[in-house]
Amino acid sequence: MSDPRLGLPRSDEAERSVLGGILRDYRVLDDLISEIDPSDFYAERHRSIFEAMRQLSQEQTPVDLVTLTERLRRDKKLEPVGGDAYLMDLADSVVSAAGISAHAKIVRDKALLRALIESSRKINELAFEDSEDTAVVLDRAATEILQVSNRRAAHKVMPIKDLIHDTLQNIANYGEGLLGTPTGYHQIDETLRGLRPHAMIVLAARPGVGKTAFALNIALNAALGIGDPNGKPHPVAIFSLEMGYMELVERLICSQAEIDSRELRKGNYMPQKLQRDIEPIYQAPIFIDDTSGLNILELRARCKRLASQLKQEGKSLDLIVIDYLQLMEAPTGKGGGGDNRQAEVAQISRGLKTLAKELHCPVLALSQLSREPAKGDSRPRLHHLRESGAIEQDADIVAFLHPDMEEEGKVWLYIDKHRAGSTADIPLSFRKQFTRYYEYTTREEPEYGY
Repeated sequence: MSDPRLGLPRSDEAERSVLGGILRDYRVLDDLISEIDPSDFYAERHRSIFEAMRQLSQEQTPVDLVTLTERLRRDKKLEPVGGDAYLMDLADSVVSAAGISAHAKIVRDKALLRALIESSRKINELAFEDSEDTAVVLDRAATEILQVSNRRAAHKVMPIKDLIHDTLQNIANYGEGLLGTPTGYHQIDETLRGLRPHAMIVLAARPGVGKTAFALNIALNAALGIGDPNGKPHPVAIFSLEMGYMELVERLICSQAEIDSRELRKGNYMPQKLQRDIEPIYQAPIFIDDTSGLNILELRARCKRLASQLKQEGKSLDLIVIDYLQLMEAPTGKGGGGDNRQAEVAQISRGLKTLAKELHCPVLALSQLSREPAKGDSRPRLHHLRESGAIEQDADIVAFLHPDMEEEGKVWLYIDKHRAGSTADIPLSFRKQFTRYYEYTTREEPEYGY
């Protein structure tokens, strides 16, 4: 039923049924309080009545015609709601409280539709005003819709025994202790137990060490299901702010086929063998965006859109890779230096952490280091993160790649911050010509992944 004046969705019958059902059996109110709110009622008098019922419940006073009438009279709201006669009519209109949960759902659903209409009105106004950056308008629009969507879930207090059961079942589904997207490297997955949903992971190194190659190796492993107990492919989004998609794909090809990138550029390869070696990449759920100067609002919008598309296919976005953090722009799109740039990086960093939580997806952000670690070849530390501050604070995991000074091709992955577990120093083997990292071994041929 629609309101004849405004045309807004409502159900007067469902609202009356809920209130009448409570008057018939006040014990149902405890369950309804967590499902609906006074603001969910369209009729103002119904809002006032339900609010009075909630107050009585909070005071541990049984809700009936007598107590409700007295409360409304005390608050000078009895006459505005229709007086004693209307309350009696509510109680008489319902035979029992049976089906009240279904009626409460109707009340909540109509309220959600009204909220969606109101959000659409606000979005309309924002678009017509044309006074802000388009990316800001899009982000505010997405936030409006997300807030309405988040209201759909009715949160209830749950006993810990139920929470433990669900949590253990979730852990068991991963197998071998993994709690997130696998990296494809034994020691790393043993330490991190996979890249967990909600996590913001920062991978930092000096230029030329191979952080992009390592991030691409992790992305390829995840997308091919390497390291997953069931071989399940994990969809990955790669945002490259530094290099174009052709260079990025070329690196993935060299890594997968173990082809020297210099020989590939010279044309020294066997086309048929190359096609055969890179066949798995064709079907890998890897999505690449090489837009330069991307800001955090645009990134969020694109990730949300991709996640929505994957959800329609029954999949989820399991990893977001950003190469690299310092190349992102603040929402204003204006660069800067000094304190201004640090404030912008802080905004970007918090935006990435929020994105990870919103999409329930790990975000792997590459970061540059200051020049200090290069002096004396000392190992990098948290304070060496370029424009660090907020990055160090927001990140759940901070890892550094640093070449071993005594053994060529050996690179250390220093996990210096791990909010959910222990830190570690993990050796890796890097074949630069293949842009490929392997499990470290003292044997002549390195092992790769699982």
